[in-house]
Amino acid sequence: VRILADRKGFIRLAVQNRASVVPVFTFGELEGYTDCSWIANTWAVKAFYDGVKKVTGFTPVIACGPHWWYPFIPHRQQQDVVIGRPIPFDYNGNINSDSGELDGILTEEEALARQVHRVHEKFLLDLHELYYAHRETYGYGKRELVFQMKDGTIRKYP
Repeated sequence: VRILADRKGFIRLAVQNRASVVPVFTFGELEGYTDCSWIANTWAVKAFYDGVKKVTGFTPVIACGPHWWYPFIPHRQQQDVVIGRPIPFDYNGNINSDSGELDGILTEEEALARQVHRVHEKFLLDLHELYYAHRETYGYGKRELVFQMKDGTIRKYP
């Protein structure tokens, strides 16, 4: 199971709006669609993929459902959603929990970036723990959870 790990916009919004961040994982989501990679073998689709990836940073997936007349409806597949605990964080950002320094000497944007980074790291760690705590229950026993960065590097958590 592969997750893009360096998307932090939702964390930034949560920190700015003082909202809790809750790790959630859905087991069975990928099995709802069939891979239609045979469509992607044309030059036009490949050019489209490259253009979308250049603009957005990700490649779209062509997935097919059970009906040829409306392929976006997923197959009937059980999906199990596991919800973790909300991630607590300091809304003030006064103390840098990493080193004990005062964040007050930083600009507001630098303090926000540090806070977003800390909450994001905690989110990925909690998502990792949530996945491994429940993967046996939902039939994902041998599947590993992989966090992939934009540059293609892989991050693994303990």
